[in-house]
Amino acid sequence: MKKILLAAGLMALSSPAMAELRSYTCQMTQSCRQMGSNCSPIERTHVYNLDAEAGTGEMVQEGQPFDGTVLTSGEATHFVFANESGIEVATVANGSVVFLGNMLIGDEISHYRLTGTCSETGAAAPAGSK
Repeated sequence: MKKILLAAGLMALSSPAMAELRSYTCQMTQSCRQMGSNCSPIERTHVYNLDAEAGTGEMVQEGQPFDGTVLTSGEATHFVFANESGIEVATVANGSVVFLGNMLIGDEISHYRLTGTCSETGAAAPAGSK
């Protein structure tokens, strides 16, 4: 039931999809915990290979790939990753990225936000074609 509700909510964000594959390299520069407080500078790269037409994508974080769902809303593209521990959502728009996460780590729910800048690096390989 949770997955059905999540899918329905994500579909509500969706608008007509981009017609091509896109790849972004994003430099994360700030990390915040606990609803936007306790922020500190970071240096981390995320790479997003997004196919909004197919609704699939991949995020590569510190060499680790994560497959997810891709949606668009206006000029923004959203990458959604969910597993049994929680959910992460990255929104890329106008050269910026906001990455939000809510994950169960041990007995605690961890909320975090990373922000940074992105550059489009050209057409990406389809998600899952490594």
